[in-house]
Amino acid sequence: MRTSQRYIKAEATALLEKIGRLAIEHHVAQLNTTEAKSAYYLQCREFLDDRSLDRLADRDDPAFLRFTRKTYSKYLEAKAGEYNVKRRLATAIRNCHYPQR
Repeated sequence: MRTSQRYIKAEATALLEKIGRLAIEHHVAQLNTTEAKSAYYLQCREFLDDRSLDRLADRDDPAFLRFTRKTYSKYLEAKAGEYNVKRRLATAIRNCHYPQR
């Protein structure tokens, strides 16, 4: 095997390892997003139950926004993190199929 072939094989192996790590990271990010979303929905339900409401009349209600601010921001952070990992995974896969020269 020529040196250039060994280099290409090592580069491909490194890319596949990176894809594997990113796939695991993406799975964890999806779980984190699901957990954060569930926590947010539970807090929304708690807000409604505390006030004996069936549904929220106004999503821009200042009391509702204050009550759910922390869990909603955690949900948005988890969602953004998942998107970023998904984008990095797609880039790694694209680079594996079409390596830069």
